[in-house]
Amino acid sequence: MTGVSFATIFRMQWLMVPLFSLFADFLCGRRLLQEKLAILLAVETSLKHNQVLSDAYLFPMQNHSSSKR
Repeated sequence: MTGVSFATIFRMQWLMVPLFSLFADFLCGRRLLQEKLAILLAVETSLKHNQVLSDAYLFPMQNHSSSKR
């Protein structure tokens, strides 16, 4: 490698870790927000049509963990 020292590469990688972590948090937060909005939309739609949603749809993680017991 010409003109780039090991220290420069190390500093660049050191900066990339927090940036990647921040980006991953943003993506996870966005995904969770989309899931919550989808549930709210489903509840609103079911109320308009006088339908009842099952707990398995509204709380998939709780039912999934209880089925393993």
